[in-house]
Amino acid sequence: MATTTTLGMRKPVGADQVDVSTDIATNMQTIDDLLTGASTHASLKPTLESGVTINNPARTFKYTLTAAAIAAARTLNLPLITGTDTLMTLGLAQTVTGILTLATPVLTKPTVNASVQGTQTYTPAAAGTATLDLSLANVNLITMPAGNITIALSSGSTGQAFTVHITQDGVGSRTVTWFATIRWAGGSAPTLTTTLDKRDVFGFIVTGANTYDGFIVGQNL
Repeated sequence: MATTTTLGMRKPVGADQVDVSTDIATNMQTIDDLLTGASTHASLKPTLESGVTINNPARTFKYTLTAAAIAAARTLNLPLITGTDTLMTLGLAQTVTGILTLATPVLTKPTVNASVQGTQTYTPAAAGTATLDLSLANVNLITMPAGNITIALSSGSTGQAFTVHITQDGVGSRTVTWFATIRWAGGSAPTLTTTLDKRDVFGFIVTGANTYDGFIVGQNL
């Protein structure tokens, strides 16, 4: 059972008696509410600042964001880190859904577990050109039409490695004209498998502006 003690205070002799027990109880409740987040006392309520400039060079401060503080329906816009500013994150597992795009990204020796390469599929018309956009994927899948094709590239970056998978149609005997300036391992371009429904896989590395090293990964698959 809770025990309540009523406190009383008196003014000096000659003054009227004043019972301040009510004030003490009220103030203690205010402090209790503040600690539990239920305070309505204007002078004790925390103030939420809006429009905060995190990387203001005129001030030195630190903001800590917790997972519970950011609801799923909200968007957190981080400032541009400049000068001696440092962006630090907790060493915890984070889950990102959807597409995360980094502007001019540089990742230094990251550990990537069980990554999955994106793929891009191309179905050119007979006698047409399949232009592989290397900004979209590194795994490029081509299904041959009822005729021969030309393969071209766009948006490649020096050092980028990519593969080209070529599958013959239900007739076979289709051929490919490759993009220019490939240095093939062995010194010459490979002969494409022409058996119907068979697949060849070739690997490439971008070595410079419109120059590539080419390799046979596997044929007649």
